[in-house]
Order: sequence, then C-alpha cells, then structure tokens
Amino acid sequence: MPPDAVRKYAQINHMVALLEPMMLDLAYQAPFAVARDAVNVAGTVASAARSGRARAYSAAEVEGAKDLVVVDVDGKRGRGASAIPLEELRGRLAELLRLAEKGAVVFRSETGRRGYLAARIAADSGIACGYLSGGTR
Repeated sequence: MPPDAVRKYAQINHMVALLEPMMLDLAYQAPFAVARDAVNVAGTVASAARSGRARAYSAAEVEGAKDLVVVDVDGKRGRGASAIPLEELRGRLAELLRLAEKGAVVFRSETGRRGYLAARIAADSGIACGYLSGGTR
C-alpha cells in the first residue's frame, strides 16, 4: 500500500474512532450485551472531551495541585477532598460555587463515571470543573 494511502486510512480510522462509536446502533439485546456498552460510553466521553463539556484530569495532575478543589461524589471524605454525593449535587450548588472560588473543581468517584456526570452538571451551572479520569480504583 502506498504511503499516502496508509496516511489517509489512518486519518479516516482516527476520525471514526473518536466520532462514530457514540452514533453506532449496536443492536442492544439484554441477554447478549450491557446497556452501557463500553463502546458507547467511550464515544460519549470522547465527544464531551473534544467539545470542552467535561475536562478529564489525570491522577498526576490532581495530586499535589494547589489550584484544584477535589470533591468526592461517592460521598466519601478523604485525602483533602470535600464530599458531596452526586444525588445531592444540584441542591448544593451554592456550596459548590463557594468551593469553586478556591480553584477549578475536580470531581472524583470510584470508577470515574459519577465524577464525569457531576462535572457535566457543574459545567452546565457555569462552574469551571472536570473529573478524575479512571476514578480512584
């Protein structure tokens, strides 16, 4: 295969890898697949990251950062984090706004999913925030 064709294939494959998975109909059937299929979740998260709706922070970025405020949305306090359960987040936005005055808010959870959802809720309320990618597990 000529080098130009390989380059073009890589470009097309890259675009499909980032944009298409969330648009694919994977013919979900309960006995054969899970409702939150990994391909759909990955496509949705990649789309949100590319559009700027949810910033993913790595553990290395969060650890020791002075300008970030960590909030645990599983409701567990620990290692300098505030705790606001995801279910209570919308009702505690005033508290969250006070925390956001100290710096960008990074939401953490065990798997990263609840942190991602919290970041989307907070961003819709105008709070500079993100989530801990991959969670704390």
